[in-house]
Amino acid sequence: METCMGCNSVVVVEQTLKCRSCHGYFDYKCLNMSINTFNKIPSTSRQQWRCPNCLNVTQRRGDNSNTPVRRNLDVLNLTSMSCDESLQEAIDAPCERNTEAQTKNANMAEGLLSITQFGDLLDQRMDKIKESLTSHIESTIKREINGVLQEWKKELDKAFHHVHAQQNELKNQIAAATLKIAELEGDRIKLEQEVNAQAQTSLRSEVEIAGMAEFARENLIHNVLVMAQKVGIKLEDKDIDSVARAGAPRRPSAGTESSDPDARSTLPRPVVVRFTRRWTRDDFIKACKSRRNITSKDILPEGPATKLYVNERLTTVNRSLFRDTRLQARQQGYRHCWTKGGTIYVRAFDGAHAKAVRTPADLARIFGNTKDGVEVPETTQSTNQPAN
Repeated sequence: METCMGCNSVVVVEQTLKCRSCHGYFDYKCLNMSINTFNKIPSTSRQQWRCPNCLNVTQRRGDNSNTPVRRNLDVLNLTSMSCDESLQEAIDAPCERNTEAQTKNANMAEGLLSITQFGDLLDQRMDKIKESLTSHIESTIKREINGVLQEWKKELDKAFHHVHAQQNELKNQIAAATLKIAELEGDRIKLEQEVNAQAQTSLRSEVEIAGMAEFARENLIHNVLVMAQKVGIKLEDKDIDSVARAGAPRRPSAGTESSDPDARSTLPRPVVVRFTRRWTRDDFIKACKSRRNITSKDILPEGPATKLYVNERLTTVNRSLFRDTRLQARQQGYRHCWTKGGTIYVRAFDGAHAKAVRTPADLARIFGNTKDGVEVPETTQSTNQPAN
């Protein structure tokens, strides 16, 4: 068993430092160390460690109580030192009274510094350096990051203002384009109305006869002259510019019967008659209105007895509008729907104001609003009224 050179007590070798010069063992408590500090000493430092007595080049004579170990031994009363619990309390008492700073200052005053104390001082210095470097690095990084963020913010603000300006410009362009489109749409509607009006004007000398029986070999001019004679109008060949069936041949009607083998069992197409003079057409329409219940059999004895309807010749646009107007008038309970001079009129009941329908907008306004239009005398044949 080994004994401590400071307190002459039996010690555990693993808790002592061995002097490489005198080969003496010193307990860590006699060296004013804590167990944590003792455990931190590296093995290489322990192998090179020398006790305080061997650190002196010249052997001192007389009282050597000034050495760190001897001073502590006097206080502890060497005759009663042991390594039991009472010794540990006796050793810890002076250690608690002597602070670590006082021990370091005393050792430094004597020119002595142990490896543990040097390590502690180095750790303190390194901690300060680390703290300083950390603070410097953090401030540098923050400064750099703030600079980069400021540059990015400037770029983003610049890009945002640029995009915002472009957006406003696009909005202005869209608004201008919308106005231009609205103007062009208005111009288109006006042009379509003008074209339709001109086309309707070109048809002012024509009439359309619906319900006249159609045969494979027929003389339409003769049929029109016979019809004029039936309604009391004297017409000659020179009064008629042209006569023709409108549209492509239609499919045969189911259940159609004819005694004439030459008769075509088909739905008859309308007959379009162009007069050489407009007033001749007006007289023909007025005469057909005065004669009601005239049928195709009155003109063609071999044909079926279908009612004949005579109306002004309308353009494709007006014909479609006239069809929609008749449908709306029937649904709304209007009694009269007719055309005059290419314009469509409706009347809710006898004596009511006539309303003109020239565009789909007029159709929506009339049947969506009960206000009456301008009073127009009904001088032409009403739709779905017989010619005789």
